Amino acid sequence: MANQNKNGGVSLGLFDIGTITTILIPLLYTAGWSFAYHYFQHFHLGMNGLTIPKETLFLYSFWVIKDQWLITIVSVLFLIFSYLVIRMCFLKARNHESKKILNFYQYIGLSLVPVAIFGVFTLFYHLGDRTADHVYENQVQSDFSSYPRVKVWLTEETAKESEAIADEWSRGCYRLLLRTKDNLYVFFSGGYKNPTEIIPQEKVRSVRILPLYQSSENCKN
Repeated sequence: MANQNKNGGVSLGLFDIGTITTILIPLLYTAGWSFAYHYFQHFHLGMNGLTIPKETLFLYSFWVIKDQWLITIVSVLFLIFSYLVIRMCFLKARNHESKKILNFYQYIGLSLVPVAIFGVFTLFYHLGDRTADHVYENQVQSDFSSYPRVKVWLTEETAKESEAIADEWSRGCYRLLLRTKDNLYVFFSGGYKNPTEIIPQEKVRSVRILPLYQSSENCKN
């Protein structure tokens, strides 16, 4: 645990480093989840319908750190500072025989715990939100060049039910946003707000991912 030095300060021990690291793990998850939630919200998709693995959410958190590195460093420093202040309050309370002083330091320490936790989690949540908006803006400016165009052929029975949309998806003008075991998520990059088509995998006969990342003149409406 935190050690109190001769000058009355608090230094970090192995227990404290482990505690801070344990707190950082859900903070990274929060940042990654917030990024995914707000990013896919631009495509009119909610997190409840997407089966994104948890490890992918942690990877998204590193996108957040890369995009908002300065604020992330400040946030981590704030977390460490808050932890040291809280630990110091409890150490002060333990070292004082006066019940009045003991209760005062305990009250300060207990009051700071929920404030600090709520503050850092809210901050990391907003970092994910800011990064999602920033990444989406860059995608719009580059015509969503990070997403390959895709051709989707539906099963014969499904294609007969809706020939027009089946022909549209097989042209290679839509982009592949996401692929899960249950659905394909494709969209047409025609501006800032793009509707997303959700195609059940059971209705897909075959998929061809094209090595093309720019829209062609034939695909522009």
